[in-house]
Amino acid sequence: MVKLPLPDLPKYSGNFREWETFRDLMKYMVIDRRDISNCSLFEEASDLIRTIPITEGNFVHT
Repeated sequence: MVKLPLPDLPKYSGNFREWETFRDLMKYMVIDRRDISNCSLFEEASDLIRTIPITEGNFVHT
């Protein structure tokens, strides 16, 4: 299997007016992609949920 480079992901500024655009970009760039596993996290996000078992089913809960 070939590993594709991850795209540069947008960062949410915290501005409520930018939320829908950020959400839609993340959905398009990450959630809807079939080639990225739902249990792939890194850095701070990984540290926050380290005690939760890494499974496809837990993606929705985390």
